[in-house]
Amino acid sequence: SMLQTIASLHTEAASKLNSAPKHYTMFLRRYASLYESKRLEKEQQSRRFGAGLSKLQEAAVMVDELKREAAEQQITLADKQRQADQALNDITSAMASASNQKTESEQLKTLLAKEAVKL
Repeated sequence: SMLQTIASLHTEAASKLNSAPKHYTMFLRRYASLYESKRLEKEQQSRRFGAGLSKLQEAAVMVDELKREAAEQQITLADKQRQADQALNDITSAMASASNQKTESEQLKTLLAKEAVKL
């Protein structure tokens, strides 16, 4: 465990370096300070990663929604395009019919004028 590791470090340091309990206490305080600093750093990093992950998930939901809306709009657009094409065909047919009627009317007028001259 952690305590056993620290105790063995103290024992080794005391026997090899002739360190006093005061040095060991300073070591423990410094170790606790470093440990707390790293723990806080990792917590902040974890929060940042969590926030980033949350933003990515929100973006994924938004992209899915936009894809769905785009698909709906594409269907609507295709329907409107089909209606516009049909209207254009109707207009073209009406114009062709009007042109034919005008030609026939002019031919009839010419024919009537010739008949009138004969009379």
